[in-house]
Amino acid sequence: MIGSIKTLKQKPLGPHRPSMAGLALLVALSLAGWAGAASALDMTLSTPVVSLNPGNGSDSTGTNGSTTVLGTPGGGGNLLGGCVVGAPSGSPFTPCSLSASAGTLTSNVWRASNSNGTKTLNNNYRVSFDITATDGITYDLTITHDLVGNLATYSSEDSDCDVCEATVSDVIATAVSSGGVAPGGALTQNTAYTLSTEGTHRVDIGAAAIVLTGLVGSQSIAFDFTWTSSGRGEKIDGGWFGSDDNEDAGASWGIAVPTSGAPSPTAGDGHTVGIALNVTAVPEPSTALLIGLGLGGLAWRRQK
Repeated sequence: MIGSIKTLKQKPLGPHRPSMAGLALLVALSLAGWAGAASALDMTLSTPVVSLNPGNGSDSTGTNGSTTVLGTPGGGGNLLGGCVVGAPSGSPFTPCSLSASAGTLTSNVWRASNSNGTKTLNNNYRVSFDITATDGITYDLTITHDLVGNLATYSSEDSDCDVCEATVSDVIATAVSSGGVAPGGALTQNTAYTLSTEGTHRVDIGAAAIVLTGLVGSQSIAFDFTWTSSGRGEKIDGGWFGSDDNEDAGASWGIAVPTSGAPSPTAGDGHTVGIALNVTAVPEPSTALLIGLGLGGLAWRRQK
């Protein structure tokens, strides 16, 4: 007996409506893959170390020519995946960047009228730090530095200085290597000024910055910062019928000088250094990420 043959009709396919469970699985597997890739990326910026070079003319008087490192260097940290290369500031994504500060170096120099001549202070110190990065991570390094303070002169007899003079040179930052492959180069902040009339001059021209681009992998970098400031004072004899003219001069970079009329230091005076890293490229996604995306794709496919 020949049985009847029943024809089965295929149900037309409707719009793809993957279940929420499928979507959750896709997201979980993709994130697992990303986590595996992120864990393979490692980038660390150490806390900077500040040290005085042999050429630094520091002393312990706290008044006439001294150098002090104020504040604790801060920042640094570790970067582990979790960021988006090129993410704009303010976006919902975290940019791949790290930053640190080297604290503030303060100094002054002062020459009073009772000790004729010129007093000069040479500032010369080093900021060093380490960058540890997985091979293949490419990044830019930005160094900023800023000298802020006051020059001051004073004459006891008139509004002019016959001899008194306060000066500051440009601040020069030079990149040196303490291991690894650190690029050379110098960055000058044009702070040079000479004050030879009675009064004060505020040095605050804005920070100078240099960007070293295309750095790859781990680096050990150090920057030397040098500048000179001076004060010239003298007691000018007024003769038989005149009064002596006491002329003082000084330069204050966060530490007050006792020159009459010199302004007191304000917050932010001194020399400050900032360090910032910005990741511009990372290695290709790891196998874990590819597997995660592949499995996620299969999960999506099965829900069609």
